[in-house]
Order: sequence, then C-alpha cells, then structure tokens
Amino acid sequence: MIKGLNISKKYKKFELQPTSIEIDKGEIVALIGENGAGKSTLIKCMCGVIDADEGQLEVDDQVVKKLDDVLVLGFMNQDQNVYNEIKIRDLTNFVKDVMKKKFDQEVYYYYFKEVFQLDDDKMKELSTGMKVKYFLSLELAKSPDLLVLDEPTSGLDPIVRDEVLDILRCVAKEKNTSVLFSSHITEDIEKIADRVIFINNGRIVLQGDKKEIKKKYVKLNQQQYVILVNAGMAKECVSIHDYYIVDRDLAMTCNVEVKEALLSDILSYMRKRSED
Repeated sequence: MIKGLNISKKYKKFELQPTSIEIDKGEIVALIGENGAGKSTLIKCMCGVIDADEGQLEVDDQVVKKLDDVLVLGFMNQDQNVYNEIKIRDLTNFVKDVMKKKFDQEVYYYYFKEVFQLDDDKMKELSTGMKVKYFLSLELAKSPDLLVLDEPTSGLDPIVRDEVLDILRCVAKEKNTSVLFSSHITEDIEKIADRVIFINNGRIVLQGDKKEIKKKYVKLNQQQYVILVNAGMAKECVSIHDYYIVDRDLAMTCNVEVKEALLSDILSYMRKRSED
C-alpha cells in the first residue's frame, strides 16, 4: 500500500490543501479535475518532482522520504516535446544506462516494436500519439512498482487513447503494477479506474471506489425533479444540462425511479456543490 498523507503545497496563486490518497498494489487510481485543479501538483509531490510543504509518504506503513527510495517508479508527464532534436535510439540508450539492470530491453522492444510498431526516428518526427506510446514503452521497461501518468491521454485520438488504456489495464492486472493517473477525460476513467479522486480548487471533494461513487449519485428528469422540489429538496439537486443530479438516498426517500449518473455528471455536481 502506497500512501500520501496530508500532502500540501502553496504557491502565490494556488494552494493544494492537505490531501491524503492511497494506492493499493495492482490498483488503478484516477485523479479527476479541471485543468488547474491541483492534479499535477499532487502527482509531482508524490513523485518527488517538487517538494511538498507538509505531509509524508508511506509504503507498506513505513515512512519514506521519497517513493523511489523503495519503489521503482515509472513517470510520464504532458511535456514530451523537450527531446524533439534527439533520436529515439539515443534517448533510449541514455535511459538504459541510467537504469542499468532495472531496464528490461526485451520488455521495451516488445512494446516499442510489437505492440506500438514504432521506428527509431527523431522525436520531432513522431505524432503526439506516437510520443506517448514511446515514453510508455520506456517506463514499462523499468517494470515499475508504481506507474504515474499525468494526463497521458490528453490530445490523443480515440483509437490511440483506447490502445493506451488497454495497456494500463493489462499492466495493472497481469503485472500487479499500481497505476496513478490524472485526467479531465472522464470517459477514460470510466473505462479503467478502480478508484476515483475528485479534486477541485486544490482540495479533494470526493474519493472512493468508482462503482460505489456511481451508485451513490443519480440523474433525474424534469418531472422527477419536481417531486423532490415538492418535498423541499430542491437545494440538494444540481442542474446539469436538461437534467438534475442528486444523492441516490434522497431520491429514494421520495420513491423516485432513477438512473445512474455518469462520472462527468458527478464531477459537475461536486464542483457546483463545493462552490455553493
């Protein structure tokens, strides 16, 4: 079990308030939130890319200064253009030299050649999707205990996104790799996440098992909403497009037949409720 306990970071115009998360072995945990909500800040604090102001990290109930002191970390962020003038072969050899025995060349070539069918071109000659595939091949070659991905599917077309998501699902299930990834694309999280953490304006507004969260919130049509209004529960409902989101338990007290809400609906619900 990997834990980040009361992690906080304050900037001039933004503050990540004390935040605690847990990631179990082989579990896919997704951070959801709008751009600027604090997802990247939390991820960078967890990975030691930036120093948190407060908080601590634990692995199997042992306090550690950095996760990579005891774990093999795989890390990908959104900026894949920094290496544009480098040939893929040269960058791969550099990573291989740094990682030494922790870099499995057979695993790398399996993903690079067989799965993603890439060539040793210059980085600038690759599309956005190809760059994501390449860097994912590099990180998986480390056989990471924890794979951390900051907006890995942002800017990808649906076909490539599905390829990447399938790989993450397989790695978590077959290799028991823990995965922490951030996204504002709720459709991706619907597909593969085990647990979900909603972040809004630097604080967690909801977290838990994805299936349980989806069971907890429901959508109502206009007629169903009127029933709750007449029961004095209008303030508990949030308008989303042409329907309403509300806690399932409240809807059930009024004997309203309901439909399960989408994660995107729940995110909008939690954001609006936190701003009231």
